[in-house]
Amino acid sequence: MVVKIMKREEQIKKIARYFSVLSNEIDHLNSLNLYDINIVAETFFAHLLNLIFDLNLVNINNIAKNATAIDLVDKAKVYVFKLLLRILLEKSRKQ
Repeated sequence: MVVKIMKREEQIKKIARYFSVLSNEIDHLNSLNLYDINIVAETFFAHLLNLIFDLNLVNINNIAKNATAIDLVDKAKVYVFKLLLRILLEKSRKQ
């Protein structure tokens, strides 16, 4: 039992590290006005949320380029998600 708990803790820490790397990568690339990683990240999170919540999300940007206000959509279950980047939130707070 203790081994399972320790393994789970290792897995959670590993996932947290990967999310941290992804977040930093997005921040750095966006600061250089390189935004293609955002589309990749949106698609990644669509797949992740599909697995976790049994959804069928698709990246709306694959259907309509630069769709306003929505990033991910599940038409069958009527779910929509907007993914916000921290750098954009910080910019809007400064204005």
